[in-house]
Amino acid sequence: MWRVALALLIAGTAGAAPVVLSVDRLYRADKPDPSALSEVGEILLTELHCVNCHALPPDLAARISVQPAPNLQNVAHRLRHDYLQKWLADPHTTKSGTRMPDLLATYSKKSRSSKAEALQEFLMTLGNEKTAATASPWNEERGRELFHSVGCIACHQPRSDQGEAVAADVKTQSVPLGKLGEKYSQHGLRKFLTNPHLVRPSGRMPRFDLTEEELNDLTGYLLSDRKEGKAMNRTGQLRYVEAGRKLFSDLGCASCHQVPDVPSRTKAKPLHFLVGKLGGCLSEEKSKSTPWYDLDDFQRRALTSALLNLRNKSPLRSVDLNHRRMVALNCYACHERNKIGGPDEARLKYFACSASDLGDEGRVPPFLTGVGRKLQRGAMEQIIQAKLPARSYMTTRMPDFGESHAKFLSAGFAKADHDPNEKPTARDGEEFQVGRNMWGRHLLGTKGLSCVTCHQLKGKKSLGIQAMDLAHSAKRLRPEWFRDYLIDPAKFRPGTRMPSFWPKGKPMVKGNGGSTARQIDSVWVYLNELDQSRLPEGMEKTGDFLLKPTDKPIVFRTFMEHAGMHAVAVGYPASTHAAFDSQSPRWAIAWTGKFLDAESTWDDRFTPLAKPQGADVIAIQPATPVHEKNNVAQFKGYQLHLRTGHPIFHYQVGGETFTDVLLPASADGKRMTRTLAKKTGRVPKWIEVANGKSVVKSGQGWKVDKKLNVSTRAQTRVVTTGKGDHLQVQVKDNATVNYEW
Repeated sequence: MWRVALALLIAGTAGAAPVVLSVDRLYRADKPDPSALSEVGEILLTELHCVNCHALPPDLAARISVQPAPNLQNVAHRLRHDYLQKWLADPHTTKSGTRMPDLLATYSKKSRSSKAEALQEFLMTLGNEKTAATASPWNEERGRELFHSVGCIACHQPRSDQGEAVAADVKTQSVPLGKLGEKYSQHGLRKFLTNPHLVRPSGRMPRFDLTEEELNDLTGYLLSDRKEGKAMNRTGQLRYVEAGRKLFSDLGCASCHQVPDVPSRTKAKPLHFLVGKLGGCLSEEKSKSTPWYDLDDFQRRALTSALLNLRNKSPLRSVDLNHRRMVALNCYACHERNKIGGPDEARLKYFACSASDLGDEGRVPPFLTGVGRKLQRGAMEQIIQAKLPARSYMTTRMPDFGESHAKFLSAGFAKADHDPNEKPTARDGEEFQVGRNMWGRHLLGTKGLSCVTCHQLKGKKSLGIQAMDLAHSAKRLRPEWFRDYLIDPAKFRPGTRMPSFWPKGKPMVKGNGGSTARQIDSVWVYLNELDQSRLPEGMEKTGDFLLKPTDKPIVFRTFMEHAGMHAVAVGYPASTHAAFDSQSPRWAIAWTGKFLDAESTWDDRFTPLAKPQGADVIAIQPATPVHEKNNVAQFKGYQLHLRTGHPIFHYQVGGETFTDVLLPASADGKRMTRTLAKKTGRVPKWIEVANGKSVVKSGQGWKVDKKLNVSTRAQTRVVTTGKGDHLQVQVKDNATVNYEW
């Protein structure tokens, strides 16, 4: 009976009360436990911006955070002016369920209208955007499909074919959209969807990675309720700007919305003074002295409980802080973590998959239980910012919640999910167990464990169902989790079709390193070196040896003509490539066009040395470099840049460490930029950057063998030896060198 009564209470009040999605779903309908009221109240204190007015004691900052309100700069160029005035006069009627309080609730209709007009005219003066972009054509049907597939319906109510909201039960509360056609111009809404964080820095509205065409289609669909001929701009002279500025300050708008040189003149009591003095914003009656939120009974009781119990709470654990952030961002609408959340029944049908044979594994967003142990910290940050997609078959897209939330959540997940009993991989202190690339390749192939039967690899389709591309594994996963998952997949993902090839830790396939630890590490080694490895058996096509950089550079260790037996070839998507000799640290050659054929490296080390496959090969440092005082350079390895994937080479000259990076300078080839950085010591050092039979001054730079042009702002000199001329630059902290040929 009490569940029915509560459901009726929710259904009767949800239209007017502020909507905070995960609070309504997880606390109100699923577990109306009185002991949870205080936790709900603390979340509401943040989400309703209570602490933007009521000062927060420092010791409560971890429990309740101050969230920025929407940015009002250029609001007049984003919203229709007639809508803006209507909104300011009566926000709750204009958009039912809004979190925006009504600051004019007790004024007469005439007074509300005049004050709203003054506020609107003041807001028209904010920002410096001059003109709106020309309207672009759109396909409304494609926009409708996008709205119901990419993830919008996780927060917003689905719509019928006629554009009307689809009725949903009390578990599927939605963030109200209102009448967008009356609110936005096409330019304004499109610009908002392009980067919502500029307008709503709190991150409650995430950014979806949409193409230009998709933005147009989605914008057109959302504006399908617009009324033709409705003017965007008001005409006539603005008369009430200063009155609006004063109202903005006096009403307390400036407490939430930061506007330069406009302070808030409201005097709200600090939060800890409100204990035992309930009323004000929590009152059931409207008052001129307080904002009107139109709270329902559940929200009032929750906020009251929080205020009464703030001082009696112990510090929150990392797992609790992350849970609250997930509630605030509505992560639980898509993801399940610790048996909480996941798509509810009313929305589940909108989560789709392009590969129907994958079932729910291919359409429902992954569980987040244990995700801090599963994913690398840097990968988690990128995933939460929509920068590292891995499930191309999933129609729903992971949106971007911004850098701040990404850092907070990834740190929290890592701490909350840390397993103190986790065993290190074979790579840590057990070098005799370390795997080998060739064993990993064989295990993935059809004569090994046949992983490629189900999994895509490096963009190549699998032989059967199109499960996740294993090429993402090394960028995303922690090796310890990877090992434990392969031993017992069902333990980590109940119901998965992924079998265990090492049941109870015992290998099913003999050889390939022998032990379970060495076999799994071999797979890990292969996936980490995928860009310089041939595809597994069953997936590789005859003659498929040409390496083709696409979205990121390929770093390929090989025996190479002009660069020697310790060459590291670097292929760039811009089709300008180079080879580094790690034995005598130097950039040996550069070229354009095709990158490299790996057949001689993969199949037969006794065939001729690998050659550049492109054209316009240029020698940069064909001879052994000569550095300051003939110091011998010692190679110290390289690392890959986390975001772009280009290599950063390390070596020592005279006992001091340098980093060396060579990148294409443009997309049209035959130009590269080299950056040398000195990492130790304060004394400048001379480092060679080019050599040849002759190096002569030419214009603002140098010409090497009449073919290569070298320019730099660093101090230069030429050292002549019996083998030719050597161009050197003096590196104090760093030096940039440009090559063109």
